[in-house]
Amino acid sequence: MTDFSGTYLSGIVLDSTVTSPVMIGATAVVSNNLGPTYSGDAVYGKPLTAWEVINDGTIFTSYPAGSGIELKAGGSVTNNSTGSITGHNDGVKIEGSAGAVINFGAISGSYIDGVYFGAGGTIT
Repeated sequence: MTDFSGTYLSGIVLDSTVTSPVMIGATAVVSNNLGPTYSGDAVYGKPLTAWEVINDGTIFTSYPAGSGIELKAGGSVTNNSTGSITGHNDGVKIEGSAGAVINFGAISGSYIDGVYFGAGGTIT
């Protein structure tokens, strides 16, 4: 498990240095409004594994084409009651394989979808 807390202004990239599941803590603020890194996604899961992300914090991007969380090889996102995920396009975008989203908090996409599945999935 990899835990993130604190402030991340250039987003978080889930790669080989990160262990799934990934926990975004209640005090964490993750954004990517500064540049086009990974299309402006606040949390970007490289297509290495089906990532599991658990969010208790605040995740957002207003960068054009950016998603709050984008997982490129499927996976799951649990957004707990203190969690907030906002994307310029999609709040949560899961592609590559089927995904799952469990939401007890707030998820929104400003211009496209709150949750987008490229290969199918479930929302609870």
